[in-house]
Amino acid sequence: MSTRTRVLVLVLSLVWFNASAVAASANRLQRWISVLTDPDLEGRATGYGAAAAAAAIESELKALKLEPAGESGFDVTSPVVWKMSAEAMFSLGTMTVAPTIEFDVTSFSDSGTASGIPVFVGYGISAPALGYDDYRDLDVRGRIVVMMTGTPGFLAPLGPQNAQLPTIESKAATALAHGAVAAVIVNDPAGYGDGEGQRADELFAPKPAAALAGIVTVRTSKRAFTRAASGFDLAAAQQEIERSKTPQSTTLETPIQLKVEVTREWTDAVSLVARVPGTSGPPLLLMAHYDGLARGAYEGDGPYVGADDNASGVAVVLEVAARLAAKPSATHTVYLIFHDAEELGLMGATRTAYFLRSRGIVGNVVNLDMVGRLGGEGLKVFAQPPRCESVAARFPMATQCHDVLDSHSDHVPYARLGYDVVSLSTGKGVDYHRASDVPEKLNFRGMMTVADLLEGMAR
Repeated sequence: MSTRTRVLVLVLSLVWFNASAVAASANRLQRWISVLTDPDLEGRATGYGAAAAAAAIESELKALKLEPAGESGFDVTSPVVWKMSAEAMFSLGTMTVAPTIEFDVTSFSDSGTASGIPVFVGYGISAPALGYDDYRDLDVRGRIVVMMTGTPGFLAPLGPQNAQLPTIESKAATALAHGAVAAVIVNDPAGYGDGEGQRADELFAPKPAAALAGIVTVRTSKRAFTRAASGFDLAAAQQEIERSKTPQSTTLETPIQLKVEVTREWTDAVSLVARVPGTSGPPLLLMAHYDGLARGAYEGDGPYVGADDNASGVAVVLEVAARLAAKPSATHTVYLIFHDAEELGLMGATRTAYFLRSRGIVGNVVNLDMVGRLGGEGLKVFAQPPRCESVAARFPMATQCHDVLDSHSDHVPYARLGYDVVSLSTGKGVDYHRASDVPEKLNFRGMMTVADLLEGMAR
C-alpha cells in the first residue's frame, strides 16, 4: 500500500470515527429526552414523578460506573413541602379584599390571626451596613407591618452579600425578627403598573414552601391597597424615600384584619451527586435540575413534559458524563449533580450546596437550565465578567453575558456560598412553563454543541 493510500485510509477512518461519535451523541441525547419527557412521569414534579425520574438517572450513573458522592450513595435528601393550600380572610378598613384576585397568602406564611392599626415600614429592609433601615426607631412588636416590594434604587447594586434583601421572604423574616406578627406586602407603585418597564399589577400563585413560623404574611396588589387605604399615598411615600434617601415609616390609619389557615404536605426531594472516576484536579461541578411542574402549575392543555425545562439540561450533562467516563479528564475532578425541587424555590440545590461545601468539594460550577433551543441569539451566560469572557472564548456562537443573579436557577445557592459559578441557557421562549414545551421543538444539534462546550471546560 502506497503512502498516499495509507493517508487516505487514515483520513477516511477519522471521518467515519467522527461521524460515528456524532451519531452516538445524538442517539444518547434523544434517548434521554425520550425517557425524561414520558407523560407517565407527571412532569417530573417533586412529590409526583420526580422520584421515578431520579431512579432512571441513577440507573444511568451506575451503568456509566460513576462513583456515588452523595450523603447516602448518590442521594442528598431534602425534606420539602410539595402540597399547600390556604384559607384566608383579609380586610383593609371597611373593604374585604378578594382572595387570589386582590391578595394571596404567601408560600411561607404561618397560620394565625392578627388585627389592629398597621405600621408602614417602607421597603421593609433593615440594612444598617448599607446606611438604610426602615425599622430605625420603630417598635413593631406585636404589630402588623405593611411594606412594599423591591428595594430603594439608591442602594443598587446590592452585590452577592445583600442580594436577598429585595425578596419577600427576606422582608418577612426581617419583620419577624423585629417582633411583628403579620406582614402585608404590597406591589410597589414604581415597579408595578401599566407603564413601560413595569410589571402587571398582579399576584403570583404561591409555590409550596415551609412556614416562617411566627408571622402571617399576605401579598396584595397596589390597586387594592390604594383603593382601601385612601388616607395614605403609597406612591408619594415611595417617591420621598427615593428623593430623600431616608425611610418614611409611619403609622397608618386603616385598620387591618387577617385570618390565615395553611395546610402543608411534606415529601423528600432527592439530589443525585456522582464523581467521574479517573478524573483529577480542582473540582468542577456540572449540574442541572431534573424536576418539573405539576398539573395546575403550568399553562395550556395536556400533560406537561418539560422538554427544554429542564430535560435538555439533564440530557446534556448525562451526555458529557458518558464522554468523560470513556475518557477521563486530568484537568478537573468532575462531579455531576442533578437537583430536585428547583421549581419549588431552589430547595434541592440549597441543601446540596451546603452538603458539598461541608465535604470540602468547592470549585467551579456550571449549571445548565434550558439549553434545548440554541438559535441565532446564541447562548445566555450568567456569570461574573471574567468567567463569561472565558466561556465566550470557547463557544463558537454568540454569547450574551448577564449578571450571575439575573437567572433564578440552581447556581444561585452555590454563588452565595462562594463558589465560582456560571449558568448557561438558550433562554425562555414562548413555551416556557407551558404544556407546549415538547421534544419536537428541541434543537438536538445545538444541544450537542453545548455538550462540546462543557466537555471542553472539563478538559
